[in-house]
Amino acid sequence: MPNVHRILYVSHAAEDESSGLLQAFAVARNNHADIKVLLVCPAVPEGFEDFGELCEKAMLERVRGRLLQPRRG
Repeated sequence: MPNVHRILYVSHAAEDESSGLLQAFAVARNNHADIKVLLVCPAVPEGFEDFGELCEKAMLERVRGRLLQPRRG
């Protein structure tokens, strides 16, 4: 496997992406690579801006939760 130095994990946060996120973290850890998470939320109609914020907060909580979970194995 080639050396990996940077990883970009892209999420639309519409469903549980835990396995992909954990895989990205594992590859980053094993290669001492930097990882960035890009959250892509749909454009929301005027007056529904709170939905975009809710989407962002949910994904951030999911990422933080995965980071704080003890490693298995």
